[in-house]
Amino acid sequence: MQDIDNAKNILEHNSITTFAQLEKFKTDKGKEFDNREQIFIPKWKRLEQLKELAKAYADYEPYKAVHDMSRSLSGLKKLKYDKEHEHELIMYENTRADLKTLLAEGEKITPKAWRTEKEQLEKEVPTLRSERARACHDLTFAEVISYNRANLERV
Repeated sequence: MQDIDNAKNILEHNSITTFAQLEKFKTDKGKEFDNREQIFIPKWKRLEQLKELAKAYADYEPYKAVHDMSRSLSGLKKLKYDKEHEHELIMYENTRADLKTLLAEGEKITPKAWRTEKEQLEKEVPTLRSERARACHDLTFAEVISYNRANLERV
């Protein structure tokens, strides 16, 4: 960041010749970074949430089949099946409770929709991250140049 050649390149690339233009550039890049941040952060958080949901669902899914089988039976067959699969039925309740804690109020268990949304966000987030990084990079150089100017005046 302190390399003079890099600073010159940034200034020339953005046609900045005065400190007033530099301040305007900083303001514009600051707004651009904030806008990109407001778009990136919620999508990144949602992607992380979807990853947690996918993991919780993967833990829950094997026990769901046992639970469904238990519900389809009745009478002595059900009692025998439930006794044989007592551990799996307890795990079903535990993994379902864990999954439910990750869901928003009233949200249903929809693994296919989660997978689709996760795949979409996995394509979108890297692009948003790089745009955000680029805005941050330009803003950082402008901040360093402004700081160096203020420091030079102080010295």
